[in-house]
Amino acid sequence: MRYLALVLLPLLLVACATTTSSLPEEDRDVMRYDSVSLDGRLELLEVNRAMAGDLIRTQVLVRNRSAFALSYQYKFRWYDRNGFEIAPEGEPWQPRQLAGRSEERLQGVAPNPSAVRFEVWVREQ
Repeated sequence: MRYLALVLLPLLLVACATTTSSLPEEDRDVMRYDSVSLDGRLELLEVNRAMAGDLIRTQVLVRNRSAFALSYQYKFRWYDRNGFEIAPEGEPWQPRQLAGRSEERLQGVAPNPSAVRFEVWVREQ
């Protein structure tokens, strides 16, 4: 019995780990948690980018890993090539409600052409 537990425990830990490792390296740190309680409950599945004129447009796919509805807020933060945040107070938090085990896409557009990267921040509502 003890041997079986030693074999199954690592498999269980791997199964419970977040699946962001399937994301490309550049996308793994896109989602930031302002509320630690959301880490592990709200999962980043996909990141898409496109240019709209000279502005970056993005869309991220998130999933509620919990069986229960999740109320949260999100906002995109944009950074220039030197790592400075652009218009830190420019975008308000957006409230969202996500049903248990469901997914949704969040979209953002850079505030100006100097933006070269972004993060999507989430917090509990």
